[in-house]
Amino acid sequence: MEFRRTDIAAILIFGILLYFGIRTISPIVDAFVIAIVITYLIRPLYSSIEKYTGHKELVVVSSILIFIVPLVLIGLYTLNEIVTTFQKSDIISIINESFSNVDALVEYVTKNVLFFIDFETLSQNTIDTIANKAIELGGLLYDYIIDLTFSIPVILFKLLVAIVLSFYFLRDSQKIINRMCELAPEDMRSRFTQLINSIDIVFQAVIVGYLFKAIFTGIISIAIYYALGIPNALLLGIFTGMIDFIPLIGPWIIEILLFIWYIYQGQYQYAVIVLVVTYFFISFIPEMYIRPRISGEAANLHPVIILAGAIGGLFAFGAIGVIVGPMVLGIIFVILRIYFYNEPYEKIQFGYKDTLFNFVKGVFVRDKQK
Repeated sequence: MEFRRTDIAAILIFGILLYFGIRTISPIVDAFVIAIVITYLIRPLYSSIEKYTGHKELVVVSSILIFIVPLVLIGLYTLNEIVTTFQKSDIISIINESFSNVDALVEYVTKNVLFFIDFETLSQNTIDTIANKAIELGGLLYDYIIDLTFSIPVILFKLLVAIVLSFYFLRDSQKIINRMCELAPEDMRSRFTQLINSIDIVFQAVIVGYLFKAIFTGIISIAIYYALGIPNALLLGIFTGMIDFIPLIGPWIIEILLFIWYIYQGQYQYAVIVLVVTYFFISFIPEMYIRPRISGEAANLHPVIILAGAIGGLFAFGAIGVIVGPMVLGIIFVILRIYFYNEPYEKIQFGYKDTLFNFVKGVFVRDKQK
């Protein structure tokens, strides 16, 4: 009886500690996810450098610097150019005046875009309600941009934490994997090791798919901006590709700012065209086709699993869910294939070149065979 009471007390204490542990970790969960992303992106570089030296910590630091420093320099230069352009244009005044022009935009849309509806039969109150809702939506967008601006120090701090975490993940990843495999029962160890390796493949595939999607977005953006006659198309396209890799932001910010700019200029028809074209080619196609296809080819999973994970993860976990969601669904399907169907899950050689080759082969070779 005494043993049971001690056991129950230990479980209760552990449960309380676990609760506070989760509370402690939850504010930086996104930093852990970013650290995982950085780790998988740097790992091929780390593996290449490690061949020439046995000093792990030096290799890890060198890999992180080689990967991070050029990105930071390019990002700072591009951001400086964008900010300078906005300062010259007085972007705050432009946003405010654009929101005040919503009535004219609604009038244009009702007369030219939704011409098939007889708006003359609608009351003026209905049209005013539409305009007010549009203004309200614009105000929410304005507040979001302001909140995002003030949260930049927190984002930068979490990014710094993620870089530090990635250092330990890179240095000790093999030790962590070996330790996890040792915890499995002897008769299940081989299958559990296969499961760990398969999860590794899924994580790699999701992240490399996200990277290539951002690269494709940048290339597509440059082409679309040039086609639409938008100034500084090259610089704006590079910046669009860079922020596409940031789940919290994404290319929609550029699309909305361009929309606001042309409303401010009074070019309502062109504003609508720019918004529709940029959203379809820069946001919709890369998100709905390119990324699921790349990640699916790399992990030997159907693209629908990746797509469902990204969309569901966005609603369930917020911005970071577009990465977490596909990982979670991928792990579930890997467990089903290994433990319930005894299906071997062979490791695909990871690397940027190999993954891109698999994607191109899947699109141009496999589709032709069908």
